[in-house]
Amino acid sequence: CDGEFFGRMQDACNISAESTVLELGFGAGFVAQQLLEHVGVKRYDGVELSEGMLNLTALRVGGQSFRRMGLHHSMKPVDLIRESEALRSYSHVLALFVLDTLSATDVDRAVEALLGRMKGGGTLCVA
Repeated sequence: CDGEFFGRMQDACNISAESTVLELGFGAGFVAQQLLEHVGVKRYDGVELSEGMLNLTALRVGGQSFRRMGLHHSMKPVDLIRESEALRSYSHVLALFVLDTLSATDVDRAVEALLGRMKGGGTLCVA
């Protein structure tokens, strides 16, 4: 994910400093870092299958931004999104380059779980 992609994604998804964001599969944390440090979103929560990627993202995003971020690890991330009381409802829900790694059944479950966390009038951004 590079700066050009991020700019296009931010514009297409209409993400601003007033946004609250949930991301499925945040990987190395580039999008999380950009959203927190450059856009200044109110809240960012990410759910990741890989504990290593969670640790990398925690190192990448620091300082004041860390207080507005929640990183969550689960071997069953769709279940965590669906059931976790730690997660809220969000103005923007992201699934960037992750749905293609799931089976058709799991894609349906993931989209359903993500939509369940979206505020009315919110945006689901998929790439």
